[in-house]
Amino acid sequence: MRIAIIGASHAGISAATEAKKRYPDAEIVLYEKKNQISFISQNTLFYILDQDRLRLDSGQYTTVVALRNAGYIVNTSVDVQSIDGKEHVLSYINLENGMSYTEHWDKLIMAIGSYPVLPIILGPEPDNLFVLKDLKSALDLNRVVKKGKTAVIFGSGSIGVELARILKKRGLKVVLVEKHDKIMTHYFDHGASDQLEEILKSEGIEVRKNEMAVSFEKAKKHIKTKTSSGEILTEIVIFSAGFRPNVALLRNQVEIGKSGAIKTDRFLQTSLKDVFAIGDCAETYCDLLDQGVYVPHASDALRTGQIVISNLIEPRKEIMSSEMTLSIDMDDLIIATTGITFEKSVAAGYKAAQIFYHNAKVHKVGYNIWLTYDQETHKILGAQFVGDVPNINSYVNSLSIAITNHMTTDEFADTDFYFEHGFQDVRGIQRIIAALIYEKEER
Repeated sequence: MRIAIIGASHAGISAATEAKKRYPDAEIVLYEKKNQISFISQNTLFYILDQDRLRLDSGQYTTVVALRNAGYIVNTSVDVQSIDGKEHVLSYINLENGMSYTEHWDKLIMAIGSYPVLPIILGPEPDNLFVLKDLKSALDLNRVVKKGKTAVIFGSGSIGVELARILKKRGLKVVLVEKHDKIMTHYFDHGASDQLEEILKSEGIEVRKNEMAVSFEKAKKHIKTKTSSGEILTEIVIFSAGFRPNVALLRNQVEIGKSGAIKTDRFLQTSLKDVFAIGDCAETYCDLLDQGVYVPHASDALRTGQIVISNLIEPRKEIMSSEMTLSIDMDDLIIATTGITFEKSVAAGYKAAQIFYHNAKVHKVGYNIWLTYDQETHKILGAQFVGDVPNINSYVNSLSIAITNHMTTDEFADTDFYFEHGFQDVRGIQRIIAALIYEKEER
């Protein structure tokens, strides 16, 4: 059996390593457009924060040589041009020698990821316009940041927020621009978003909402960015918004979901036999919304890569619901979320309610939690955290499990968590949540 995997990042490598375990005699072939594989993009931020003290190559969890030595066929610097799903063949160009090749496959796994959609660039492309997706971007950005004084970041998701704080700590004047009416808009309701915005502003970061980039133009040593509200002149422009799933190779052969990503069933099979899709090019499924969703997270890429191999021969293992769980640890600030927001809960037809609680801790701020639940069933729908204690990471993972297993707040309250010292309220987050809901509904 020849298993072709297009894309050698988190999803692709996860699938390849799992395939080797289950089918040791199979021929496993990876196709990657870049000349390196498995780069952890989060390491870009660590590198920019710590400057030269962190070696970027530590951000790769495997190498081309290591995979080839283990028996994989790894084709890097290749551009897949076409796929024929019915005939089971693909064609690609080797970017180093310009030669074209056509190869057969028995099972095809699309793990090709996503791509940035940039506004119009007027004239020559500015040197200091960055999209942080690879090793070269990290190296180039760090070089420019050492000399730069001003930067604008478009997109206030987790990458945009973290990068804004890092560049501010390195002495730059930073503007964070978001096209929606709140930052972290896909993950936070207004309560958590507003608090995070206040933290950023208190640190000297300018936050501009309801504004989007229209065009970029080189202006001597600066870049002039025309926005929907005016112009911004900075030395550095970073675009961390507008990534779209890469579906072009299969657009007219498989069903595309409402999100624009490749639609799959619960076994990660596309509408075309023997063709599967995982990672940032594909939808996954959310039980709370009862529909496919687009979740371009490394965690989802890794788990879909492992699960897809179970289903290559026949459907065996359904993927569990994605709760869009995310946690960003920025040393002195942690933001985390799981499940769906209050706004999405209402839109989905739930009789939703939300509680808020602040729990202080000795020598620290503690954490704030906004928890959304269904008033009719008391099932947990989602939670958002802002704080400075590492416990937040364990909270959000525990709540993700509770949501996946359709637990009620009362059931969650009865779970056995370890006793946490140092908090003002020592009841434990699970019992605090249940008590707050009881008080809210008694009123």
